[in-house]
Amino acid sequence: MMPEKSMKADGKKYMWDGYTYNEEDTGKSEDEYREMGFETIRIARGDGHLIYMRKLVTDFVLELEGET
Repeated sequence: MMPEKSMKADGKKYMWDGYTYNEEDTGKSEDEYREMGFETIRIARGDGHLIYMRKLVTDFVLELEGET
């Protein structure tokens, strides 16, 4: 059965990264995601571990046509 692509925890939405990891690779991948500014949740599954992640957008640029 395919894992859910998204999940909610503590009122926050997390997206699955699409991979199933072994114990060692899960930790490495979580560290990499966190270094890039993502929050992660690890879910243990019979055949390995899943990583769900989210990133809060804190800054964006809005460009309007015709304005300088």
